[in-house]
Amino acid sequence: MKTGLLSIIILFFISITGFTQKVNIEDAQRVAIIFYYERANQYELIKYNDIEIAESYKVKSDENTIYYVFNIFPTGYVLVSGAKNSIPVPAYSLKTSYSDFNQPPQFKAWVKQYFDQINYAIENQTATPLETISEWERLLTINPVELQVLKNEKEVSPMLLSTWNQGNHYNQMCPADQGGPSGHCYTGCVATAMGQLCNYFRWPDTGVGSYTYEHPDYGTISANFGETHYQWNEMANSLYSPNPAVAELLFHLGVSVDMDYGPNGSGMWNHKAAYSLRTYFKYAPESEYLYRDSSNLNWDSVVVAHLDRKIPMYYAGW
Repeated sequence: MKTGLLSIIILFFISITGFTQKVNIEDAQRVAIIFYYERANQYELIKYNDIEIAESYKVKSDENTIYYVFNIFPTGYVLVSGAKNSIPVPAYSLKTSYSDFNQPPQFKAWVKQYFDQINYAIENQTATPLETISEWERLLTINPVELQVLKNEKEVSPMLLSTWNQGNHYNQMCPADQGGPSGHCYTGCVATAMGQLCNYFRWPDTGVGSYTYEHPDYGTISANFGETHYQWNEMANSLYSPNPAVAELLFHLGVSVDMDYGPNGSGMWNHKAAYSLRTYFKYAPESEYLYRDSSNLNWDSVVVAHLDRKIPMYYAGW
């Protein structure tokens, strides 16, 4: 009995830790198509055989394929992990194609996190959670005919029309630094996220008061919100030329959160956004930054309620 029990435990351990198989292009493509088919059919009925791969390529580190990129015709993409000890699909979109060029800094950082995680899993042959093993098996073996066509989820179209970035043109009023894009520091993702929310609501007309702080590299940085009229009608959804209205708003929002400006990236804690919007930009006193791990609220319900009311949220994740 003891010998049998030991064998079972050893086999069970091996089944989890020995699951560091590399994924070939054929399996990766099948996973991409099955995954896309399953997700797309939650919103509109499409046929499995109508899904076409417009482009595919590998993203590698030395000899390791970290993930595969599959762009779907006419639009959409699926990233598939190159190792079975990582989740099969780290990222996908039904609306946009994937490109290595002109990616927003925050998206590049997000994708790099997945790159590093998968690379680490390959190099160190990390243990594979049972749910990951199960999901790989499901995507690789399920018959598309067996997939339930759900079509039971409500689609929420993008509320924000703006696709603002942090660099060229957007950072026109940020501290000067020849190492940054167009000779200025980045606006910072906190300021850009806040700016797109303000632009959605077209609020406020003017701010409240002013704020000044000292930066170790750029000295005194200040903005007067109360004497500024924000020119919402002059703000474009995307910038291809200088736009002082957008640049001013993003700079003011950055100042309001003590932005730590820099030529390679600017940053600040996300929770400062709520305080700033309440204090300097006339947003409701009830506006607050919630932490999921310290809130008793049903997190999904909070998100869905905002989507149903067409109120975009500032959302940060790690």
